[in-house]
Amino acid sequence: MRILLIIITIIFSVKRAFTQVEANSLLGVPSSANITELNNIADAMEGSIAFNKSEKKLYFFNGSSWNAIDLDKNSIGAIKYSVKDNDHDGWYKLNGRSINSLPNTVKNNAISIGFNPVLPNGSNRVLKHPSTAENNGDTGGETNTIIRQENLPNIEFSGITSEDGRHSHTIAKSTTNIKIRYFRDEFINFFVDNGNSTTNQNGAHQHTVEVSSGGSGTPIERYQPYLVVNTFVYLGE
Repeated sequence: MRILLIIITIIFSVKRAFTQVEANSLLGVPSSANITELNNIADAMEGSIAFNKSEKKLYFFNGSSWNAIDLDKNSIGAIKYSVKDNDHDGWYKLNGRSINSLPNTVKNNAISIGFNPVLPNGSNRVLKHPSTAENNGDTGGETNTIIRQENLPNIEFSGITSEDGRHSHTIAKSTTNIKIRYFRDEFINFFVDNGNSTTNQNGAHQHTVEVSSGGSGTPIERYQPYLVVNTFVYLGE
């Protein structure tokens, strides 16, 4: 029983101690208006800590320069997918908007990673690593697949035309029967000089060959099975 009373007494003492903390008893750290003011501090001791008011961040001195104590696990330019539809917690939707619509700090961060004058539009796009000729933020690719002649297989078609259009020509020239050797040879039929031995042009015609492709013109789907989400870039708060 005595032990229980001691524990209860300690609990109430601790609670009372926390509830009595006042603003004047809080421990503060030196502050500066901006990073320029921090850099102008002479003979700063290594390990010193100061608060940068313009950036709302703590800075520490490593012996040669002031560096932000960045508690944010996300870095500027990080990319993520999310089912959220709006900007949140420093993440900005890649929807092609002008960077002038963003807060100044966020705008400068966008410029620092090459997003200027607009954020890339991630609508209906997938991500790829840039080639040597590409830069971050570039867009490319086609929404449609075009099949050109050089994409077709190298095959030959053959067939037989119908007999439609078959015809004959008549030569308009007289003939006569004569024997080369008198009374000894059979009669041989020869053209005589009168008339025309050139055939006429009647019966001119053409044949059409049709080869079925067997297709129905169905468009080619370019996407693998997918899940629709939004793409965001981290530009800070």
